[in-house]
Amino acid sequence: MGSPPALTAGLVILVTQALLGVVIGLTLFLLLLKTWRIMSRGREEKWRTLLIPILEEYMSASGEVPSKFLEASRQAPVIVQYMLVYRSFGLSGAPLIAISWLYEELGFVERDLKRMRSWFWWVRAEGARCLGQMKSRAAKPALLRALSDRILEVRLLAAWSLGRLGDPDV
Repeated sequence: MGSPPALTAGLVILVTQALLGVVIGLTLFLLLLKTWRIMSRGREEKWRTLLIPILEEYMSASGEVPSKFLEASRQAPVIVQYMLVYRSFGLSGAPLIAISWLYEELGFVERDLKRMRSWFWWVRAEGARCLGQMKSRAAKPALLRALSDRILEVRLLAAWSLGRLGDPDV
């Protein structure tokens, strides 16, 4: 004995409407996500355009922390932090020391040390990478502890970071 045709047709319509609602909801979510990404890229570009000349001037003069950097590090800390990390690639000597000092002065070393205590391995790994890239001596104890992390990627980045510090006693 089968179900009445009206009940089956009603159920099919209900399921179809539910699936259509899910598809429309996911589409709207993806559109909002795309819009947010486009807007945040524009914001990031605005900050970079403003701060790169100031950073280059700071690196050549190595004086006080530029006030624009203090303001930017409060308003867009992630953008400023990664701008400093990426700008430090390939540098050595006085320019790297200047950027590393600025990185520490703006509180990013402390932020990375907090990331080294995260529950998420990828956050710990990124914290170790940033600390190593900036050659932060204050990070040495945390990096040594990270050598016994249960996740291989964290241990590898901690070892790389300790190698970047260049301390012979490690």
